[in-house]
Amino acid sequence: MATTATMNTALLTWENVYWLSQLLLVAFAGLALVSGRIVNNRQAAQSLTLQTELATARRKQAEAEKSLLELQQLVREPRTIDEQRAHEILDWGEKGSVEIFFSMIGDEPSKFAEKLGQTLDSHGWRILSAQPVIPGTRKTGILITGYADSTATFIGRDWSGVPEPAKTLHRLLVEAVVGNEIVETRIGPDKPQDKLAVTIAAKY
Repeated sequence: MATTATMNTALLTWENVYWLSQLLLVAFAGLALVSGRIVNNRQAAQSLTLQTELATARRKQAEAEKSLLELQQLVREPRTIDEQRAHEILDWGEKGSVEIFFSMIGDEPSKFAEKLGQTLDSHGWRILSAQPVIPGTRKTGILITGYADSTATFIGRDWSGVPEPAKTLHRLLVEAVVGNEIVETRIGPDKPQDKLAVTIAAKY
């Protein structure tokens, strides 16, 4: 027959098991809650990263589309001459005689050639001719050729060594023309001494 001490020991043992199970239950519940929060935080961080990357990609796409539109607009718009800057350059520079050639491809080169001729003529230059040609070595931009004792080539703002009056013309086409890709001057002893030649190729 079980004694009172034995029964009390049994009760204490079952109570311990019960409380221990409750503690474990609470611990597991807490662990599950913490794990859930960690997973949620990780998912939130991943979502934020994806949103940031998506926003960055959209911004770059918008910038690329804007650049493309600007380039298309630049290509479509004809070359123009800043009259004020042209006056400043031509009023102080030397005068000369020039033949103007323009590309037969499209009508933009011919219209710009006409405008250039008018600008030079109004500042004392002698326009010998203006005629269409098939583009040669330079397919875009503007090419100037003229006489010099030695052969040399000058591109863009590198005009310090260009002899007059080719220097004035080169500077005019670089500083006063809007929308032109490049200006190149080629000089040499094989060119005519009494005149320059300007070939206006396609804009781009």
